[in-house]
Amino acid sequence: MLKLKGRECWWKILLILVGLALLLPIAALLVVRSSTEKAWRNYQAQWDPIDPLDLRHYAPPAIPEEENLAFHPLFKGWETTGSSADLWFRQFEENPALGSGRDKFMADRELLTRSDLSRIGTPAPALSPEERAAELVRLNQPVSALLDQLAQALAERPHAHFAIPWHDALRLLENPSGHILGARGPATNFNLCATLNFHTGDFPAAAADIINALRLTHAIGQDPLLFNLLLEIAMREDCLNTLWDGLSRQKWDEEALAALATELARIAPGGERILTVLRTHRAEVLALIDHFADLSKGSGGSRPTPFVRYFLSVNRLALCRDLQTCLLAPTKGVPAKRATLSGAREFAQRMMNRRKGLKKKLYAPLLLTVLPVVDLTESTLKSEAAVAAARIAVALERHRLVHEPYPGTLAELAPQFLQEIPRDLVNGCDLAYRLKPGGTPLICHRGLDGVDDGGLPGKDIVWQYPPVTP
Repeated sequence: MLKLKGRECWWKILLILVGLALLLPIAALLVVRSSTEKAWRNYQAQWDPIDPLDLRHYAPPAIPEEENLAFHPLFKGWETTGSSADLWFRQFEENPALGSGRDKFMADRELLTRSDLSRIGTPAPALSPEERAAELVRLNQPVSALLDQLAQALAERPHAHFAIPWHDALRLLENPSGHILGARGPATNFNLCATLNFHTGDFPAAAADIINALRLTHAIGQDPLLFNLLLEIAMREDCLNTLWDGLSRQKWDEEALAALATELARIAPGGERILTVLRTHRAEVLALIDHFADLSKGSGGSRPTPFVRYFLSVNRLALCRDLQTCLLAPTKGVPAKRATLSGAREFAQRMMNRRKGLKKKLYAPLLLTVLPVVDLTESTLKSEAAVAAARIAVALERHRLVHEPYPGTLAELAPQFLQEIPRDLVNGCDLAYRLKPGGTPLICHRGLDGVDDGGLPGKDIVWQYPPVTP
C-alpha cells in the first residue's frame, strides 16, 4: 500500500507539472496580449490628437458642387462604365491625329530630343514637315473642340474631389478611383495640341495648352491616394517635357511665361504630398484591421479571442511605430513636414526584417498591405526636383527677355522672377547652375544619392537644352 500511494503521488506531481507546462505559455500569451493591447491604446491616446489615425480624417473638406470638377457635367458619373462621362473621355483615345504612336511624338528632356511629328504615323510619309503639321491640325480638330470644353471646366472649377468611400476601407481597397486613369487621354491630347502649335508657330496657344494639361494633372492628384499620386506624377512628366520643348525654342513672350510660372507655383512640394498619402494609407490599413477584428468575433461574440487581439495589436503598433520613427515623425515625436529618401529606406529595411522566419506570419497583415515606400518616395522627390528646375527655367527665360543674356547666377532671378530660389533636393545647398558653351543654361539637382555627378542625366536631375536652331 505504501508503494501504491507513492506511485499515485508521483503521477499527481507529473500531472501538475504537465498542466503547468501547458498553462505557462497561455498565461504568458495573456500577459503579452494584455501588454500589447495596452501599448496600442496608449499609442492611440498619445498620437491620434497629433497625427490622426482615422481614415475619415483624410477625406477632403466638403466643397460646393459648383466648385468641384468631379460634379461638372463632363465628369459627373465618370466612375460608371458606359456613362456619358466615361464615353466622352474615351473619345480622346481615338484621336486620329495621335495615330499609332500615341505619345511617341513628345520631347524628352533627359535625352535632349525635341518633339518630332514624323513619329506620328497617320499622315503620308511623303509630306513635308509643314504639310504634315497642317494635316495633323486638321485631323485633330474634333478633339480640339472637346479640349476647349475641358479647358473651360478646368478654369471654372479649381477643386477636384471624386466620389470616394472614406467611411469604408474595404470599398476604398477596391480602387474606386481607377477610372481617373482615363485622364491621361486628354492630357496627352493637350500636349499634342501644344506640340502642333510649336510646329505651326502659335506659341501663346501652346502655353495655354500646357497650362490646361497642368491643371488637369493637378485636379487628378488632389485626392490623397496612392493611385492619384502616381498618375499625377506620370502626367506631370509629360507636361514638363512639353514645357521643356517650348522653352528650348526661346519663342515665348513675358505674358505666356508669367502664366506658366503661376501654374507651376501651384504645385505642392512632393515631400509633403508623399507624407499625406502615407498617412492616408496608414489609416486605411488600420481600418482594415478593425474590420478583420469585427469579423473575427464570430456569431454572437462580443470580442475577438485573446490571440486575435494580440495578433492585430502587434500589426497596428508595427505599422504606426515604423512609419512614425522613419518618416512621419522621426525627430522628437514632432510630425514631419516632408518625406526623406533615407527614412523611406530605413522603413523598407524594417519591413525586410519582418519577413524573416516566423515574423512573416506574425506580421502577415502588415506585409500584405505595405506600400513600396522607397520607389514611391524616390519617384515623388524626383518629380518635385523636376518641378523646381522647371520653375527656375521659366524664370531664366523671363530674365533673358529683360536682361539678355541669361544670368550668371540663380541669385539674380530673385525677387523679380522668383520669390525664392529652390534649394537642392538632397542636401539643401544651392543648386548647381552654369552656362554651357553657346550660352544656354544647365540646372542640376544632385542625384537622390547626394553625389554630384557633374550634371550627368540619369544620375543627377538635370534641366538643360540642346543647341538652339533657327
